[in-house]
Amino acid sequence: MDAVLWQIRQVLRGRFVTYLTLSALAIGQPILDLYGNNLTIFSAAKFNRLSVVLFAVVIVFLPASIAALIERFSRLFGTVVSNSVHLVLVGVFATMFFGAVLNTANVSNDFVVYPLALVLALLLCRLYDSSSGLRQWLSLLSVVSIASVGLFVIQAQPILLPSTAKLAEITVERPEIPVLEIILDELPLYSLLGVDGNINAERFPGFAALQKSSTW
Repeated sequence: MDAVLWQIRQVLRGRFVTYLTLSALAIGQPILDLYGNNLTIFSAAKFNRLSVVLFAVVIVFLPASIAALIERFSRLFGTVVSNSVHLVLVGVFATMFFGAVLNTANVSNDFVVYPLALVLALLLCRLYDSSSGLRQWLSLLSVVSIASVGLFVIQAQPILLPSTAKLAEITVERPEIPVLEIILDELPLYSLLGVDGNINAERFPGFAALQKSSTW
């Protein structure tokens, strides 16, 4: 009896790791990469350091945890139902992953992306169900979830670590010139910035020129 329970725990643990791998590839890594390149969103929302770290952990681990809870509930209806639910969940994550990959490959037609992503997900589920090697490979890929959080933490260092910036002294070369102050009301600053915190000169050359010739 103990041996049977141990095998069941091993199977469930392996399935959770599979969910973790697929959800990290399909959801966690793309979202963290997006927010990691737009850190001013956290500043605008006034997130503290702990909130930023918790955000990353939740994005990576919550989808896999929800999937594991759904499968655990399905066990009440028998092994066949539980196994079917497991394959459906794997298929859902796989469809999202392949959809993201196709979008990255500049396949923008929804009538092509979604059917093709679904077909690829069905093929993956078929291989996953019949190949123990693929299941082990997906388990090993669970390090992607940890790597996603780690990469996000590296990207978020400007808001996670104390700032070492110093106030610059400003000298007015021609004090006889009147001061012109421009206030841009209800213009979100983060939409103008690049990843380095400066105005994105490629997208907004006018604002970049204003920044260079003024006290911004």
